[in-house]
Amino acid sequence: TLDKNWADEEYYGPEFVKEPKYNAQTKTYTVVDALELKWVAQQVNTGKKSFKGETVQLAADIDLKNEPWTPIGYGGKHFQGTFEGIALTKAGNSYPTISNLFIENGEYAGLFGTISDGGLLRNFNLNHVRISGSDYLGAVLGHIYTTVDNVTVTDAEITAVPFLLADGVTYDGGAKVGGVAGLVGQEATITNCTVKNVTLKAYRDMGGIVG
Repeated sequence: TLDKNWADEEYYGPEFVKEPKYNAQTKTYTVVDALELKWVAQQVNTGKKSFKGETVQLAADIDLKNEPWTPIGYGGKHFQGTFEGIALTKAGNSYPTISNLFIENGEYAGLFGTISDGGLLRNFNLNHVRISGSDYLGAVLGHIYTTVDNVTVTDAEITAVPFLLADGVTYDGGAKVGGVAGLVGQEATITNCTVKNVTLKAYRDMGGIVG
């Protein structure tokens, strides 16, 4: 679930997250393992940083080991920086892969929750993704206001289930599910993205790339 884990303020500590190396001249963080990626999520979700004007570089493949993941930019907080994979080969045609992403009971959920205000995601892969929740679900992110470019999603299962409202009669949710993003805001762009072997389940509003 998304309410109690390393992203909460009370769980802040080196046993749960690790700050990546930072280049002050280029304003770039270099992420090489899961603990550093969790640090990025924690900084955004606790309101410490939005990463606006900064870059988070993904410099290695990362296995999240199907441990419950809290999206980067969740609970009303938005990621506003650049998150990009760097080429792992001299040919420049192989980018890092984040694998075994697992989220349950999600809303506005993916690797990222919401990005806005100039945020950019590009040049990485997601493999073996399992997400379930109410609505606004995508492997890469739940809600995009800006840009996603050159991301490949492989082997993903994303499920949105309607929920019963307080009146005990009416259902809501179960919508906005995409292989890349759940919901695309005005002026947002998704380019050069690919989905392979992706299963989507929802009541309505779903699509291979966006919901």
